[in-house]
Amino acid sequence: MSEGQRKPTYTVYAGSCCCGIPVYLHYYLFAVVVFQVFYALFSIGFTNAGMLYALWSFLLYGPILFGTVLMHELGHCAAAYIVGGHAEQILLWPLGGLAYVSHSNEPCSDLKVAIAGPLTHIPMALFWLALEASTGPLSMTLTLNIDDLERSSESFMHTLSRSAVMLQIQLFAFNLLLPAYPLDGGRVFADLLRLCKVPTQRAAKIVAGTAMVIAAGLVGVGIWMMAEGNPFGALNIFVALWVGANSFELWCMENAAYHPLFGGDDMQEL
Repeated sequence: MSEGQRKPTYTVYAGSCCCGIPVYLHYYLFAVVVFQVFYALFSIGFTNAGMLYALWSFLLYGPILFGTVLMHELGHCAAAYIVGGHAEQILLWPLGGLAYVSHSNEPCSDLKVAIAGPLTHIPMALFWLALEASTGPLSMTLTLNIDDLERSSESFMHTLSRSAVMLQIQLFAFNLLLPAYPLDGGRVFADLLRLCKVPTQRAAKIVAGTAMVIAAGLVGVGIWMMAEGNPFGALNIFVALWVGANSFELWCMENAAYHPLFGGDDMQEL
């Protein structure tokens, strides 16, 4: 791994976690949290409800989201160790997280490493579900009722816990069920094609083409969200552009065997 990879630019070192894996936080990650908080304040105003909404936004999109993504990436790292590889570092950035891991890249091994990240959302969802049940009735609604934040501290925790449960479900589904490289679902899709003995070049075209179609759909969803007054549609568009750019690069490769997705590089980003 290059020196630039060991010390990512525009990041702050956040310390080491399990097995001494260094964790870096991208500067823009803090900007996203600040935006969420100010959006909450200005959408309602500097009232008691507005302050509680801002606190909810900070906790959900700050510590809870940071911790969730970190656990997700640690899942990849743990699986890499289990299949005989190792982890170099973890980077948390505005579009999620990246675990730099190395392993044999055999389809079965890579499939285990790819799935391990999303699977961490199951115990995390159960934890927040238990906390939600301990503070009020269970509900799977996607809407946020600002009034619930104001009633009591227990009601605030109940709403926050419910939101955290939905966050786990959304991240699990987005990462694993969308077969779009470089999301985990895209890696799983590629590994399944490899296990089915699909030729590398053909598999690369299938994975890249599928991902670009999904990226176009995500752009459409992002535009619709922004038209509905939801500024977070912009984040959806950025994710789509990231997926599209990576997939287009894969599509254009004359020999996909040299791509990290198919074992062409010892170090991978998951």
